[in-house]
Amino acid sequence: MAKGSMGKAAPAGSSEAVAAANSTELGHELMDLAPEMPLAAVRMRELLSLSGRLLDTPEPAELASLAVEGSEGSDKVVSYMTYGQKLLRSNRYVCVIGAFDGVHLGHQELFQRAARDAAERGDKLAVLTFTPDPADVLAGPTPSSKLLSDWGRVNALLAFDGDGDYPDVSSVVCVDFDCEFASLTWAEFAGEALGLIFGDEFEDYLEAVFVGSDFRFGAHGEGDLELFQRVGDIRNYEVTGVDLLEQGGAPVTATRIRGLVHAGRVEEAAGLLGRPHMVVGGVEHGRGEGASFGFPTANIVCDPSACVPEQGVYAGFVTIADEDGARSAYPAAINVGLPPSFEGEAPEGTLLEANLIGFDGDLYGSKACVSFVRWLRDSRPFSTLEELERTVLGNIDWAGRALGGRGIRIN
Repeated sequence: MAKGSMGKAAPAGSSEAVAAANSTELGHELMDLAPEMPLAAVRMRELLSLSGRLLDTPEPAELASLAVEGSEGSDKVVSYMTYGQKLLRSNRYVCVIGAFDGVHLGHQELFQRAARDAAERGDKLAVLTFTPDPADVLAGPTPSSKLLSDWGRVNALLAFDGDGDYPDVSSVVCVDFDCEFASLTWAEFAGEALGLIFGDEFEDYLEAVFVGSDFRFGAHGEGDLELFQRVGDIRNYEVTGVDLLEQGGAPVTATRIRGLVHAGRVEEAAGLLGRPHMVVGGVEHGRGEGASFGFPTANIVCDPSACVPEQGVYAGFVTIADEDGARSAYPAAINVGLPPSFEGEAPEGTLLEANLIGFDGDLYGSKACVSFVRWLRDSRPFSTLEELERTVLGNIDWAGRALGGRGIRIN
């Protein structure tokens, strides 16, 4: 039985309510997952579509630095990279600004609002975000905290789909969030820095900005929505604050999702992300005990910053790049952490041991994306190897029957 329980859906009648209802539906769908109620292949591809893109390192279309005249007379250098399409002076833009860790349903609601506005204006849709995450610079890195890596976040932003009626994200601008950028005042950021990124006469190119209603910016977080709107009035661009999406009586936030993932409640986390939680790591040589039992494993080591569930066993998928460049996702039983039945030295990163179903090949040295779909059991020691083998084979059998007995192409 899955951990935890889903909260009630938000009242119907708004786009926020629709998103909340969809998230509740996905959470219940994964909680109800069983060999008797397996996922259909079409549904698998839909839920796993991002996992193939997370294996890629995006190539920037443009690298740039600009000098912002500081309020004390000295210049401050702001560097940024643009992914997707370059910002062209022949276009006009609606821009969404934020950190966007996880690119969860709350973020997606913000993008939808901005995309509708861009469609009405006939503008392009751009996203301005920060690398590394400002929290890592201001408070210091925190282990097991990133829902997506910096590059994974870029790929997820570029994957935003306007569903045909609204524009997709055409450009992602990643500003280098260093101590110099963090020292910009709210006026320097909302005025000159933003203006220089979009062109010296940026009121000709930037028509609107969308942020969360709780957005803070500038040194010490002194800038708020009201100040941003005041600068926008002077610079001739509109600033719209969008309230946080709520689901289950609480806002959808990256902090909330991290808490669910850490607690092993991956089904509920998926309900707020709109997809299973995913982490990327490198496949390394392991201890080899699995092969002696007839179930060879892929030992995937993730960066210590990646947000991973508590130790235990989960059903999910491992997405890899095939020899022809296509991406395939294989059902798997996934153990998080070093199994207590074996002694050994833990790797520097987080160890995920995945028993891939239907895969035959060599993955050593390659990257893999692990998607957590369903909690199966806690991690515990076994008194005999026979008990361990029987339990692990049972986990693999459950995952194979609920998620399919072979890999599926997802692109």
